[in-house]
Amino acid sequence: MGAGLAGLVAARALLMDGESVDVFEAEDSPGGLVAPHTLAGLAVDGGAEAFAVRTSVVADLCAELGLLVAEPKGQPHIWWPEAPHRWPMANGVLGIPGSLDDPSLVGALTADELLKAGCDATMGSDVASDETSLGALVDARLGPAVVERLVEPVTRGIYGRSPADMDVDTVAPGLRAAMREHGSLTAAVTAIRAPGTAAVAQPVGGLFRLVDALVADIERRGGRIHLGHSVLHVLHDGHGWEIRTRSGLARADRILLAVSARGAASLLTPLGITFEVPPTHPSFQTLLALRHPGLDSGPVGSGVVVGRRDPRLVARALTHYSLKWPWAGPDGHHVVRLAYAASPTLEQSLADTSLLLGVELSQQDVLDFAVHAWEMPTAIAADARAELEDSLSRFDALSVTGAWVAGNGIAAVVKAAQEVVT
Repeated sequence: MGAGLAGLVAARALLMDGESVDVFEAEDSPGGLVAPHTLAGLAVDGGAEAFAVRTSVVADLCAELGLLVAEPKGQPHIWWPEAPHRWPMANGVLGIPGSLDDPSLVGALTADELLKAGCDATMGSDVASDETSLGALVDARLGPAVVERLVEPVTRGIYGRSPADMDVDTVAPGLRAAMREHGSLTAAVTAIRAPGTAAVAQPVGGLFRLVDALVADIERRGGRIHLGHSVLHVLHDGHGWEIRTRSGLARADRILLAVSARGAASLLTPLGITFEVPPTHPSFQTLLALRHPGLDSGPVGSGVVVGRRDPRLVARALTHYSLKWPWAGPDGHHVVRLAYAASPTLEQSLADTSLLLGVELSQQDVLDFAVHAWEMPTAIAADARAELEDSLSRFDALSVTGAWVAGNGIAAVVKAAQEVVT
């Protein structure tokens, strides 16, 4: 149940194992948070746009599906209201640099703060190795200035969350183990991220191409995807599963709930399985198609995340999408994405874009405009997840997957979806 990325990946894996698979999706289109949008005649990502390359799980999937993958172009930056106003984002993991020579440290820190960060190399691998909070780990190893000016802008810009509230093993798997092995946090970052590579990548043409390829492969293998089919309830009658949708009844030997936490709770509660639904965070994405000569040089590289709030500014991040992914911007046509916590107007989006890019824009420069609204999931706590899995084990062939189970991030979702069906 669910034709988001998790459901599609799981369905394909089951089909490859010789199973007969039906996928039920309440919406009229597949993909969930990975969705295309046509902007001024161009197909671009309206939701998630890239995947982390710390592991090869997504790149391997793309290769199996015949999708060419490419790294982004341009250097991302962090925007600050006070001088020097912007500096490069760290070449590392979630804003943590992989080297004490990273240009981001020189741009963001004072001389004293640089000395504090340099202590990471000599303080020993045991210091803060038991910290589970991403923010606390970085603070202890590199100092509070690195958290404030390099890490927090990234986590708030991407996830809308403070690093203090993020479990390091969930958002950066293997980082603490690598630190214990290699002796420092920066060395650990280098170890889990291949030197000289970008942190993210995208199938050429957009991340939504992965959804298109999964759907085509599922259907080629004989899988059936039923769009616009809300599942009302599931019932185990001792011989298998009964599934009631708005279109009627279906039966199955095995069911996988690849829906939101709230959707899973509504289907599991009648079975006597309850859990505390983790909160979601509203996220709004503005898409702007622009034509202005001041954008041709890429004034902020591939984009900026906002490091400190400014009363003139509402957006929390900007991506120069067509510079970052060149196939999205032909003939001086620029695509810009901005992230918000509340739905913005065109006027606000233009004002924020002008401030962040340092280019004065007007409505005459706008070719197209759209706003996408999302509810970003939060991963269920580890103890609650263990209790849920124990409850699920009372039934034959019942399981769950998705970002609220696996943690945010395309790689985490794909990996969990593949593993849950093995």
